[in-house]
Amino acid sequence: YYAKTNMVPLNIQGGRYRLFGNLKLKPKSITTFYSVDDVNKFLLRFDMVWEFLGSSVKLRMDYQLYTYLYELNRGKLALSYENEKNLTFGRFVRELVKKCDCESEITIVEVNSAEKVLRNGSFGNIELS
Repeated sequence: YYAKTNMVPLNIQGGRYRLFGNLKLKPKSITTFYSVDDVNKFLLRFDMVWEFLGSSVKLRMDYQLYTYLYELNRGKLALSYENEKNLTFGRFVRELVKKCDCESEITIVEVNSAEKVLRNGSFGNIELS
């Protein structure tokens, strides 16, 4: 398990190494449905939006997705067939990966949680630190 702010796991993952890209997103305020005429009516979902350099990434949160993310956060291992349960969330993660700054820097996390950074150097060379 690896959690760090502004890091998104890339599609290329291995048994010994995990690759992450850097992404700084700004969340927008969540707007929920409310009707003055029918105060007992509410939706069981809400839309979340993050801004990134003039474009946005959206995710609709419903109870099924919430319970899935809750279990993952508590340590449940994600199986490959479970990842396709919610295609909306899979699409959301792919959109985040597309927007990562992977051309200039990639973070590599080893099995023992040691971090290394692979980046473009000042003179066009590749640096590993």
